[in-house]
Amino acid sequence: MRRIVADGDEIGDHTFNHYKLTNLPATQIAAQISTCAELLEPYAGHPITLFRPPHGRFDHRVVALAHAMGYETVFWSDSPEDTKDIPPSLLVSRALDQASPGGIVLLHNGQYKTIEALPIIIDRLRSEGYTFVTVTRLIEDGRRYDASNVRATPFIQ
Repeated sequence: MRRIVADGDEIGDHTFNHYKLTNLPATQIAAQISTCAELLEPYAGHPITLFRPPHGRFDHRVVALAHAMGYETVFWSDSPEDTKDIPPSLLVSRALDQASPGGIVLLHNGQYKTIEALPIIIDRLRSEGYTFVTVTRLIEDGRRYDASNVRATPFIQ
């Protein structure tokens, strides 16, 4: 975690137990988020402000509660499904086929195929002119646009 922060990358909250939050009462949703934050913040060195609900499952309550707790709720635009039993080559082609400016690619740690595919995905996207930024930068860039322009991503709530 310290290396992640030292490298300029970000840490976000994904809950303590990875439960489907839409099945929980508000008190348990808040506890899931705050317990995770309490564990992460000493490593981040600052309050955690990014939140992604487990499984992408959310409703108005989840997003409103996270917002009230000071979080930006972040989703993804590209999910090549790296947790499924697929070869790294299919993971690469799915990620590249779905890539778009301002997009967020959902990938998971602990997946050997992701470790194999990620350098290829990064190299190919860079060769196509993509750059990689933090989610906070993506949000900030999106807020620089007015209503007549395209937002950086429609998946940030």
